[in-house]
Amino acid sequence: MLTQKNLQTHDARFRTVLAGERFLITRLAYNGSGNVEYMGQAAPGCTESEAAWLIKKITYDGSQNPVTIQFAGSQALFDQVWSDRASLSYG
Repeated sequence: MLTQKNLQTHDARFRTVLAGERFLITRLAYNGSGNVEYMGQAAPGCTESEAAWLIKKITYDGSQNPVTIQFAGSQALFDQVWSDRASLSYG
């Protein structure tokens, strides 16, 4: 059974996909047009400098409609640093 204590005790080398977003914290970063450009999720208690985040980058077309969502490191893993989001590679 997943508990908040289990989620707070994490190891960045152990990559777990959580079955439900209700256990995650979320961070959003916006571009100059006011659109969400980056979305990050991690276990409660993680700092923004820990390699424990799943980060997505959202791109928009000329009409400001979202057209792609890509993952940092090209994989949906909880192994990225939120504070490094702008310099990461996405795919």
